[in-house]
Amino acid sequence: MPLGEARRRSCGPGGLKERHAASAGRIAAVLERTRIYLSAHLNNFSPLETDGGVDGWRDDVWFYIRPEAWSRIHGAEGAEDVARLHKAANMLRTDKGQTLQWRMGRNTPGRPRAYAVSIRVLDA
Repeated sequence: MPLGEARRRSCGPGGLKERHAASAGRIAAVLERTRIYLSAHLNNFSPLETDGGVDGWRDDVWFYIRPEAWSRIHGAEGAEDVARLHKAANMLRTDKGQTLQWRMGRNTPGRPRAYAVSIRVLDA
């Protein structure tokens, strides 16, 4: 099949809308999973500039979720795919470049990487 025809079929009437609806559904599902976990485990997050809680750190704007906690939350799907969906929803803060994680500040012992999710996810 020529490329132009394939493109018309995938972007033709309904094709683009169907893909957008599927993406929106996946985004909503992962945000809901994150919201449920964070709501139930708020005490597992410590203030910044500490060794962190079991699941990571928290400030007034962001949850900084340790990679192992991220895997507990979203274990059924790939961590990177789920992070990309959070980023598509403007709920993920990342370092410059291709990384989907955030390097913790100098005042955080060891400066680990974490998934920085907006606290707005609790309202999603």
